[in-house]
Amino acid sequence: MRGHTIGALLLLLLAMWGGTMVSGIHGIADFSLKDHIGTGQPPAGWPMTGVLNSAGAIIFGHQMLAVLAALGILTLTVRALRSELPGPVRDGALIVGGLVILQFILGVTALVSGRYDIGVAHQMNAVLLLGGCCSSSSPCAGRPAARGGEMRQDRAVGTWLLLLAGMVFGMVVGGGHARTIGAGFTIQVWRPFTGFIPPLNAADWNQLYGLYQHTAQYQAQPIDMAQYKALFWPMFLDRCWGRLMACVFLLPFGYFLLKGRIQRKLALWLGFIFLLGAGQATYGWYMVQTGMYPGVVSPPPEWAAPHLLSAMLILLLLIWTGMSLRTPEPVPLEGASSLRGLASASVLLIWITMGFGALVATSGALHVYNSFPTMDGAWTPPGAFAQDPLWSNFVTNKGTVQFCHRLLATVTALTVLTTAVMGLRRRLPPALRDIFLLLALLVALQYVLGMATLVLGNNELGFVHELNAVLLFATAIAARHGLRGAVAAPVGALAAAE
Repeated sequence: MRGHTIGALLLLLLAMWGGTMVSGIHGIADFSLKDHIGTGQPPAGWPMTGVLNSAGAIIFGHQMLAVLAALGILTLTVRALRSELPGPVRDGALIVGGLVILQFILGVTALVSGRYDIGVAHQMNAVLLLGGCCSSSSPCAGRPAARGGEMRQDRAVGTWLLLLAGMVFGMVVGGGHARTIGAGFTIQVWRPFTGFIPPLNAADWNQLYGLYQHTAQYQAQPIDMAQYKALFWPMFLDRCWGRLMACVFLLPFGYFLLKGRIQRKLALWLGFIFLLGAGQATYGWYMVQTGMYPGVVSPPPEWAAPHLLSAMLILLLLIWTGMSLRTPEPVPLEGASSLRGLASASVLLIWITMGFGALVATSGALHVYNSFPTMDGAWTPPGAFAQDPLWSNFVTNKGTVQFCHRLLATVTALTVLTTAVMGLRRRLPPALRDIFLLLALLVALQYVLGMATLVLGNNELGFVHELNAVLLFATAIAARHGLRGAVAAPVGALAAAE
């Protein structure tokens, strides 16, 4: 079943990549598929050629991949529901089945109607579906990391994966800094294998600067060559960091594989994580390409939020797999099953809240309603549901997006703080207690940073808030991993307690 699982996940990843190409080739401003099918006419200046520029071919390929991925995941879901698996696994299977059906309906509706907003919903549901497939309670949880006995202890391999998780944090630092200073659209070329070579002469600089002059950002606020260079280098270094991450993955991976320290199942799982990273890089490039479309002066929120959320999924997989390799046998913890549930809820809530935080940061919602706890004297923003369709208010309506982030942040903070306090009150291993203490400190700091960022309307402080969110998310994952061996208290113990 693991082979089928890996195959279904790869098909889903390829279908998501195809969906990104469908969205990109038709532009952010005019997502009208029904008007382009069969025309083979991409927007002027599109950098790719041949079949990748044929709208009909791209849509057809995406359709085929989507159908195959849906069939594969539904097959695994049905098999999981019909088998005698633990309750959480069956519940996860049911959720994934519902998400894949919703995904297919959204895709067909977006294609037939040509509605951009439905396409965005389709894109965001794909991220949720991928997360569901990779979660420990889904039928597609094909990673070999979740349970003791399925993975050999190898602290070196585990440490290598945790190093890569740290590099994901570095990627968020670089990308967040580039976004904060407005450098996201400065490099309008993508050279995956030679892009580490900087501009070497005036001709190179003129070519890059000339491409940037075609962006809506430049046309809205022209800058000279010196200003362009100041924006270029942070974005260039961010891309070089991504290439360094690929090297740090591939070279040790090859070494460990040749030494026999990575078994076949683990190799397939790590290969899947690498493909997720490659897909993340490709998605990032298409997001940068939106700068060539009229009126798009910064990375669109409906692109930026999935970009961050998918990066956090990769971070989760790296941390979980790395920690499982270092300590493959869970520590038995009687009576901690409820704490494990709270820790799982904390991880999920932090992830969702980060998604709305990305929407706030990229939509300009940070600069409206700069008061707390009310929104300029009101508890809900006026015109919260003014946009049509209704659900688009939760993506592009600044007041609604900020309100959702406020509400989610409060619920998340209370949940995480409750989890941390409960963890500190229990008899846990010293290292795990330290993690819960760190979790309490980080969530308190995160809430204070969020309030200060909102009241001041300060982008730079918002960048710090974003980085602390990643640290909080990683700590919550570590806390949840430490509770893998949690079980309900024996009936006799409960009776004695009463």
